[in-house]
Amino acid sequence: MHIFYHHCVYCGHFKFFLYFAAFLMMQAQEELEEKRLAEQKAEEAELSKKFKASPAPAHIYLPLYDEIAEQQETKRRVNHKYREEILR
Repeated sequence: MHIFYHHCVYCGHFKFFLYFAAFLMMQAQEELEEKRLAEQKAEEAELSKKFKASPAPAHIYLPLYDEIAEQQETKRRVNHKYREEILR
């Protein structure tokens, strides 16, 4: 911020320009503070949102291992019978 230096011995303009410069600096500081507060509020709002996981899909609760094991056992028996028949 540039401060205007002007001094009139008789009327005291020097003080006026210093007050004006100080006023402008205070305004700039207030704007920066408002901006910082707004960013902080936005960040707090984002952090205050509660995370809620979506429920697990129903298909994961199915006994897929049992089904796969049963299919493998069936396939093993069929192949075993087929090999027995070939050997006869």
